[in-house]
Amino acid sequence: MSDIICPECGDKKPLSNSIAFDDKVMELLGMVYAIKCKKCDSIFVTELRISVPATEEQLKEVKETIDKEFKKIKK
Repeated sequence: MSDIICPECGDKKPLSNSIAFDDKVMELLGMVYAIKCKKCDSIFVTELRISVPATEEQLKEVKETIDKEFKKIKK
């Protein structure tokens, strides 16, 4: 995974992560990270990192869910 740049202060955050899951039970469409920058104290969400090809409808649903959940965090 590539580094993440804080949109507020421009600080570069190294990101290296892996996730293991049973592909017989679920399909990983993509992932995002909710990050709090300790340099400037801002909270932001990374772009959707797509792990496997997903349909446009699936991506739309994922993005809507992310937006809804992020609004809960911001409160």
